Amino acid sequence: MKFRTTAVILASLSLSAVCPARETVQYRQFADSSGYLSTIFRGPEAHKYNFAYNGTPFWFSPEYLKGDLRYNGKTYHDVTMNVDAYNGDLLLRPEGSITSVVAVREFVEWFTLSGKQFVNLKDDSSGLPDGYYWKVCSTGDCVFYCRVFKTRDTDISVNSDMIGYRDPNIRGYIHEYFKYNRTCWLVRGSGKAVQIRTKGALLKEFKQRKAELKKFVVPSLTDTAEAIFKYLNDNE
Repeated sequence: MKFRTTAVILASLSLSAVCPARETVQYRQFADSSGYLSTIFRGPEAHKYNFAYNGTPFWFSPEYLKGDLRYNGKTYHDVTMNVDAYNGDLLLRPEGSITSVVAVREFVEWFTLSGKQFVNLKDDSSGLPDGYYWKVCSTGDCVFYCRVFKTRDTDISVNSDMIGYRDPNIRGYIHEYFKYNRTCWLVRGSGKAVQIRTKGALLKEFKQRKAELKKFVVPSLTDTAEAIFKYLNDNE
């Protein structure tokens, strides 16, 4: 019996020697499949939502898209990415893989996704909480940021109005859902961020030119901001 126990222990040790930890194997697979991009895939595996829900935990949609990434002082092109708006993570996916990893946030400077530029604000003097923000537009030392975050909620009668965005596959019999939330902010130079909830509030921030800028107001707050900032940039 003693010999058998010893043999089992030795066999287990031998197996451990030839079978590295799951994270090591996973990283090697990422490195092999991603070539020169391998240095950006050092984070943990992305969280999996293994339950039925309506909506999506992602910023836009579950679809991963290619974009540019500024990471640890280097710019990487055509990186496949998505943003987990529930956990606030940037997710990276190696070419040809179905598994994603969380980008190490301290090394992320900015990235582009779906034609938008996102910046990683850390200990920002404006007072904004740390995280990834869509840099909607800027003029001079004035920047307009937006941040989308999802919260998990439950209701017996789920619909698109409730979750805050359109889900073409919404299922009424599933009560769990990810609700859309968005905050927008205006930052001037090194000043504190001002939360902008309405188009009227945005116009008030430019009160000297409010009458002149009213013509750029459209239904979308972010579209209004982009139109106003473009005009200001073109007419300074």
